[in-house]
Amino acid sequence: MRLPSLCKLSIAAAVVSCVTFHPAAADSVADFYRGKTMRVIIPASMGGSVAVYGRLMADFLGRHMPGNPNVITASMPGAGGVQSVDYIFNAAPKDGTVVGEILSPSLLVPMLGDAKFDPTKIQWIGSLTTRPGVVTVWHTARATTIEDAKKVALNLGSTGVGAGNFQIPTLANAILGTRFKVVMGYPGGSEINLAIEKGELDGRFNYWTGWTSAKPDWIRDRKIIFLFRTGPHAADMPAGLRAFDDLVNGEERQMVHLAEAHDHIGVG
Repeated sequence: MRLPSLCKLSIAAAVVSCVTFHPAAADSVADFYRGKTMRVIIPASMGGSVAVYGRLMADFLGRHMPGNPNVITASMPGAGGVQSVDYIFNAAPKDGTVVGEILSPSLLVPMLGDAKFDPTKIQWIGSLTTRPGVVTVWHTARATTIEDAKKVALNLGSTGVGAGNFQIPTLANAILGTRFKVVMGYPGGSEINLAIEKGELDGRFNYWTGWTSAKPDWIRDRKIIFLFRTGPHAADMPAGLRAFDDLVNGEERQMVHLAEAHDHIGVG
């Protein structure tokens, strides 16, 4: 019997992929999974939108996988999602019982330095939706425009180097001249949001759906201000919100397109 080896649900929040895949008869797959427990590895804490997508996929797998295995979720935050990729790629059982979300910005990490995984060996299967991002500041922040952010240092929260909330502000500093100070180490988006609300942080990079699903009242009450967006435009975004690649030209625009590629990979 040949079974799918380690499958991965990657998420920008979530794109399904597999390191390798071997076709098998449906009845053989059902026999394998019957009575087993599958794990969906979530690369963040359980309070944010990343976990919502993970639970959604776990529920789907539980209802539709041949053999109807028990499907549970497990949170594994760290380094902006890189820790979970390392685990899935190198340590998790490669028998089809572990499914994992991969924050898609993590796929750029091997280009930035040492990494323990090879994204070229991941075969993408699908995506739930694309997910544009926005650099966002609290309404009382010391700078609430791009031009002011070039003059005033703002503290932006981050889960680590594998996440867009590290990569996008860091690139903006390099090519726009902004003075974002990226504060790393938060386990997930909900903890970053709490730190913003408490005044410990000035803002963050977040995905648009992260705001609309988790903090729609912040948008409604204008508690957050959006400086610029990355990736595809969403119909419900504020009018006039500038795109990152419209702020630069030439080679710098190519850098932006690479950095925001994960927004187009989206949620799978």
